[in-house]
Amino acid sequence: MNFAAALVLTCLLVPIALTLAFMPLFTRETISFGVSVSEKMNRSEPLNRLRRRFIRISCIGYALIFAASLTGMIRLDMNGQGWLLTVCITAMLVFHTFLYLRFHFMAKTIKETLPQSSPQRQIVAVDTSFRNTKLVLSNLWFLIHAAIAGISAVWTLTYYDRIPDTLAMKFDFAGNVTQTAAKSYLNVFLPNILQVIMILVFLMINWSIGNSKQQLDPNRPEQSKARNTIFRRRWSLFSIMSGLLIVLLFSCIQVNMALQLDPNLLTVVSLIIPVVIVVAALGLTITTGQGGSRIGRTPDASPSTYHPNDDRHWKLGLFYFNRQDPSLFVEKRMGVGWTINHAHPLGWLILLAPIVLIVLVTLLAR
Repeated sequence: MNFAAALVLTCLLVPIALTLAFMPLFTRETISFGVSVSEKMNRSEPLNRLRRRFIRISCIGYALIFAASLTGMIRLDMNGQGWLLTVCITAMLVFHTFLYLRFHFMAKTIKETLPQSSPQRQIVAVDTSFRNTKLVLSNLWFLIHAAIAGISAVWTLTYYDRIPDTLAMKFDFAGNVTQTAAKSYLNVFLPNILQVIMILVFLMINWSIGNSKQQLDPNRPEQSKARNTIFRRRWSLFSIMSGLLIVLLFSCIQVNMALQLDPNLLTVVSLIIPVVIVVAALGLTITTGQGGSRIGRTPDASPSTYHPNDDRHWKLGLFYFNRQDPSLFVEKRMGVGWTINHAHPLGWLILLAPIVLIVLVTLLAR
């Protein structure tokens, strides 16, 4: 078995599996499997037992997928191992989705059996000065990303004649070329095009973090505001640094076209960067939680009786659909991060535009 392939498989799949398996512990205490509850209800034995069961089944399922993946690494050739990694990640996400949906409906059923500790009328806390707080790092940081992309493009244009007529487009885990393409301006400058797309994507992510819907606990407004502010700043820094690493990766790929660097070196760099991003995301999820719920967390504190009580706007606890809400971005109910208001037309444009651009550019470069 290729040791590098097994190491990459472990470094990528294990953090992803841990994040998905323990996701119920990272969400807000007012949400249980996409269902709104009060903190008191969330700490009840039925829901605690449901979370433990979810984690147990998840760990068993991901362990089986991981074992099958390692077995496949032994039997497949280098090219097949690359496809296996994609299949494994897809299998984990599909397994997680179906498992979540089952537990989502179980949580809804359990909620009906618990005492309704929150008032029937909806209470919403709004801090009008919230937007005046520095919630995210400035988008000017992306000028560094743009400068790297620009320098890479100019350097490539200068050394264009030194680039061979046949370009290596894909490598396996051992550094062997698995796909080539004829030299053309589009193929040579494809990394720059992808850099621009990724910069715009991460810039939009950073903007959405700062402009997503405010969500405060009416019983603890100042505390929840402080936590949410830290939460946004940390993920803003993560988005900027992740974007920078990806931009640098594309620059390394472009430099390799002209200088013909050691394929093994390029393979290592291409594998290390995704691993670093995944591990950093896991660490941030564990230490921060959704909306900053794990920052300064005191499990023994008296539970709040507040919960959002807006289940009617959430389809399966995953898709937010509210035409009366002008917010474009809202916090996810399952997991950590943000999602779009699917009733907002602009949300679909923001969601699909980067995907369409990347697919079109990739197809044209063939």
